[in-house]
Amino acid sequence: MIFESRIVKRETLIPSWSIKALSLSLTALLVSAPAHALFEDEEARKAIIDLRERVATQQNTLKRLQGEAVTGASLLELSKQNDGLQREVAALRGRNEELVRQLDLTNKRIDELNARLVKLEPMTVMVDGVEVEAQAGERKAYDAAIALLRQGNYLQSQSALEQFMLRYPVSGYKPSVLFWLGNAQYANRQFEQAKASFASLVAQFPKHMRVPESKLALANCQLELKDLKGAKLTLKELTETHPQSEAAKTADQRLKALQ
Repeated sequence: MIFESRIVKRETLIPSWSIKALSLSLTALLVSAPAHALFEDEEARKAIIDLRERVATQQNTLKRLQGEAVTGASLLELSKQNDGLQREVAALRGRNEELVRQLDLTNKRIDELNARLVKLEPMTVMVDGVEVEAQAGERKAYDAAIALLRQGNYLQSQSALEQFMLRYPVSGYKPSVLFWLGNAQYANRQFEQAKASFASLVAQFPKHMRVPESKLALANCQLELKDLKGAKLTLKELTETHPQSEAAKTADQRLKALQ
């Protein structure tokens, strides 16, 4: 009796228990066949050989399918692991983006603090030939007031300089502020105030480079206030204390004109 075995290809993997059952069935079939029946004639002998070859081929096929089944399970497990790793990577990427954002915010805050510290730190500036330490706010306020004076905005400049004196009473800019304040007040025909500003500069900063000019301006204020005697004394003092200055030369000429 001849048995035909057909191998049907399937798209899905064969369960391992089905493969084992099929292998055992084929083996049992060979064992159970009577020996005398299998060798009765040449045709039967060939049929047995053919059957054995088919069984061997089937067993090889079963082994291959078993290997594919194991490989498929391994791939499925690897796929699951890969999905897990991708989720972890996504979570780490999100965390990294958050850390980068926080770092950017921290750097911005540090830059803002540094900018504030720079504004608060004193700087060395040159004012009328003298190096002084001043805050950034002092320099900005002083420059703004002088700019107004140069533009001919005497009232606004006077107000700005007066505010500077109130805000920075011990500033290194003070002698220069007093000088320009006196000039603004004189331009606004506030001669008493101008006289006081020039007199304060001379008394508080006798070695300042603006002293000769301040004494000459002080004499001008006295003349405007009809204080001829006081003006002459101031001009004479100027020629004696600062004889080499341009202001002293002008004072000498005015003294001669007042005789």
